[in-house]
Amino acid sequence: MTDQATKLATYSNWESVPSHLKTRSALKKMGLRPRRGQKRVAIKTHWHWKTPDYDLYDLNRCVPNIISDKQRAALDKAKQQSLESRTCHRCGWVQELSRHYRGKQYLQGGHCPNCWDDIRRKSDRAEAIEWAGETLKQEGVLILDSETTDFEGEIIELAVINLQGETLYNRRFKPSLEIHPGATAAHGIKAEDLANEPTFESEYAAIRDLLASAKLVLIYNADFDYHALLRTCRLYNCETLIFEHDCLMEWYAAYCNQWSYHHRSYRWQPLNGDHSALGDCRAALAVLKEMSEADKEDSVR
Repeated sequence: MTDQATKLATYSNWESVPSHLKTRSALKKMGLRPRRGQKRVAIKTHWHWKTPDYDLYDLNRCVPNIISDKQRAALDKAKQQSLESRTCHRCGWVQELSRHYRGKQYLQGGHCPNCWDDIRRKSDRAEAIEWAGETLKQEGVLILDSETTDFEGEIIELAVINLQGETLYNRRFKPSLEIHPGATAAHGIKAEDLANEPTFESEYAAIRDLLASAKLVLIYNADFDYHALLRTCRLYNCETLIFEHDCLMEWYAAYCNQWSYHHRSYRWQPLNGDHSALGDCRAALAVLKEMSEADKEDSVR
């Protein structure tokens, strides 16, 4: 008859469990184990259904838990492998074992979170420096900047320069939308300043041909300027401008290496231009040159 068919003694709290009844874990700490074929004699239960029952064994019937040299060598090897897997190869930090461990590794590539973060940041900075240097060597790379009537408005000033700092395009446009006072406070352009300027629509072909000729267009905060171009094209029923572009601001953020744990990204850096389209193009070129001239081996800022 199996012990499942036998009514076993049940205890709901540890205080009522007789001293000679032990769990497997308790027996192991005592250097004992149930003998081969030994059945449980009681069960420790719990009022909460998620808490498991514990099998209890008669201590007096158990035998010493003796392991062979081969088993001990295997255990020692497993312990060593566990320690190595939890030790940072860079700083020696060890992830401690706990009841919540369950194989969860905080190490990445053999490095603790702090070392991994330091390595990743240095790598990102070096990549940004290398990218800037390679970009400056390329032909057909342009830099673009614009000013708008509002954060979600149309473009009223657009400038494009090459990597030699030569101005290829620099014009203001008469808008069909009102210029928000906050925008005027930023770039200083008022509606009366644009009364005699051409519309974006009349300049569209020249802008399209210039951007189409570029191998790459760099924009500081590309998300803002590129979407401003899309909105302005839609406003005047012009065909969408399609050109290869990259965000210089994101590369410069990686170069400056100031990590934001809140946003989980590098902090964006101000361009420090004069808030004119042409002035900001030149400031963006200065940022690109600054990155290319930096030492890849510099420590993280």
